[in-house]
Amino acid sequence: MKKIKYPYWILLFFCGTSWSQDSISSDSTWVQQTVIALDQAFITKDTVVLHTLLHKDLNLGHSNGWEETKIDLLKTLIENGVVYQSIKSIGALKLLYLSENTITTRRNIDVSGMVTNKAFHVQLNVLEIWICETGVWQLLARQSVNRIKEKKTP
Repeated sequence: MKKIKYPYWILLFFCGTSWSQDSISSDSTWVQQTVIALDQAFITKDTVVLHTLLHKDLNLGHSNGWEETKIDLLKTLIENGVVYQSIKSIGALKLLYLSENTITTRRNIDVSGMVTNKAFHVQLNVLEIWICETGVWQLLARQSVNRIKEKKTP
């Protein structure tokens, strides 16, 4: 396993998990920091951070129809099946639903990397479901689809 390269992200994540529901409603900064930590962990293949952020029952759907569990995703990253070179947010993160233990987010990202030695670059709409169990927020489900650029009308 890789050493933690970004310990402050983990610290921020755990500080965020101890906030009350009222804090979550009024300040989504920790959610943004957590998704940044997730993206960075994908790029650096930081399995320690990924084990923390990903729920044991994770269901991750890629824009190409490929589906992965937490075990599949970690195996693919370790075996270099996917190499993420860049994951950048496009626009603001949107919190679509808040409850005591569930947060649903939607965001747009620009991703580039390599899959089995072939380069890729995509812009995606991403829907993520985060749940809190025993005081720890983790990604339970994620679905991405290719982002359709809006057509300009004359």
